[in-house]
Parts: sequence; structure tokens; C-alpha cells
Amino acid sequence: MKCFLNINVFLLLAFSFCSCQSSPEEELLHDYIPYFADSLPSPLRNPLTTAGVNLGKILFFDTRLSGNNQVSCASCHLPSQAFADTVALSTHGISGKPLVRNTPTLLNLAWTQQGLFWDSGAKDIESLVFAPLRHADEMGQDLSQLPQKLRALPYYPTLFKKAFQQDTITNAMIARALAQYVRTLTFADSRYDEYAQGKIQFTHLELQGLQIFQKECATCHPPPLFTDNLFHNIGLDSMFINDEESMYLGRYRITLDSSDIGKFKTPTLRRWALTFPYMHDGRFKNINEVLFHYQANMKKNPYLDPLFIRADGKVGIPLTQEEINALLAFLQTL
Repeated sequence: MKCFLNINVFLLLAFSFCSCQSSPEEELLHDYIPYFADSLPSPLRNPLTTAGVNLGKILFFDTRLSGNNQVSCASCHLPSQAFADTVALSTHGISGKPLVRNTPTLLNLAWTQQGLFWDSGAKDIESLVFAPLRHADEMGQDLSQLPQKLRALPYYPTLFKKAFQQDTITNAMIARALAQYVRTLTFADSRYDEYAQGKIQFTHLELQGLQIFQKECATCHPPPLFTDNLFHNIGLDSMFINDEESMYLGRYRITLDSSDIGKFKTPTLRRWALTFPYMHDGRFKNINEVLFHYQANMKKNPYLDPLFIRADGKVGIPLTQEEINALLAFLQTL
């Protein structure tokens, strides 16, 4: 398979990268740090290393992490789509069945502090990776067999030794390596970022859009990450069905707090043009449908975020067509 062939390329890079003596590790990792940060956040139990990052990259693209050796993390998190995909509910998993949530981008997850997944079902990236690895409709891997499976391959013992200085392979190490790689999936190289650093000037229309964005959108999508990493009920539905393990109830599935019904994580707007379709279930095919929802199609419900309730009791964000055109011009810079 194509994914197997690519592993050989990653292996060659990994061995040469790990053994390089001419560049300090700090300089190698510095390439991943965007201009708005001093470092890449990582927990004390899993500090970033070049060996760990490169091992994580190899694992991310290796289909042998799945139960049938045909599905990798990159099967749904496509690099060409900002590590998201282009379908509402992916069928790329081991069972071929549609998943119940849209595949989110992995960009800039290093700065996520309030829980991951659409409903905060994982507290950090290390714990996040176990869910797709073992899910019957995603990668369907028996975690009790995975370390042995990797130990049987000629290169993984050496790579794990370089990354963790231990003569063994464990599921915890697999998760830590994947998490290290995911933390390096940063993006801050857009037209907006050039503007923010004073390198370019926006057009008049882009500046108008920026002003509208700051007034109407930035509360939930503040720069530079363009997400508050919090959870909101944005009026997608007026009723909430308790089905599929409460997947449709939002963060309530995790907290069992009724105020969290219908709340889902604010997605980043970084590279939004590549991460369609939109929302937790991929219901909106394009950005125009998203803007129409906020403008005129928001559903009033008992759990709706107060941010969207206007003084006259109506809900939504009233925008003229001219304002929408300007807002779109700004969004294109992200």
C-alpha cells in the first residue's frame, strides 16, 4: 500500500534526524514554534524531543496501527486538508461505517487546555489518541496486542529506544510519541499573520472585515488561535436526542451538567477553507451556509449561549450582505 511505502521515507528521515550531531535539538524543535509563542507547550511527563516527534510522525502515517493494517491516523486527518478531511462523517475507518462526529483539524492543538474532541471527552492529546486507536469504527486495534505488533517490526524497537531510552514498547509510549508529533502541527503562516507582524497591509475590504470580525466573532474565535477552546451551544438544534451514547447532547455527555446540553467545542478558523464541511456533524457544506446559520437560521433553545440572544429577544448575528462580503474577505486571510 501507499502508506507502507511512505513509512520507508519517514524511517530514513527519522534515523538521520535522530543521529544528527550538527544541530542542537532546541534549534530543530524551534522550527515548529509560531511567532506568537515562546515555546510549544508539553506536559512534564512527555517533553518534546526530535526523536519522539519523528517516531510520532512515523506512527501517525503507519496503517499497521489499525486492526486490519489498512487505516492510519492520516486516513482521516489528511495533511492536504489541514489534518481534517472533506466529508461530513468519515467512512474511512476499519468498519466503513459513518462516524457520528466530523473530523476536526489537528492544527495548533498544543495550546488546547480545556479538553479535546468536540465534547471535551479527552483531557490531553496523550489520552485522545487511545479513542480512535481502539474504536471499532475507526482503527479497531486491540491495544493489548499493539506493542507486540510493533516490537515484531525490525525498526520500531530502535526508534522507541531513541525516543524514550527504554528497551521496550508500551501503549503509553505510543500515545506519547503520537502526541509529540501532533503538538508540532502548528500553523501561523497566513496573510493575517503577515499583517499581524506588520509585514503587509490589509486591503480596505479586509480591514472592514477585520472590524466586523472583532465585533461579532472574536469573542469565541480570538486570535491568534482563532478559537477560545471553550464549548458553546450555538443554536444548531432546538431539540436534543439522547442517542448514540449521548453523542448528540454535546458536552453534557461528559459533564452530565444540563447547562452543557448542545455545547460543542469552538473550532479554530485557521485554514478553514480546507476543513469543510463544518460543525460537529459536518452539516454545513461551505462557509456561506455557516454564515447564514448565524445570520438567520439559529434555533432558539433553553441551552443557547446568551452571547447570541439580542436585546429584543431575537437570536443570531444580524449582518448585511455588504458586511458578509467584508467578513469573507477577512476570513480568506486566515
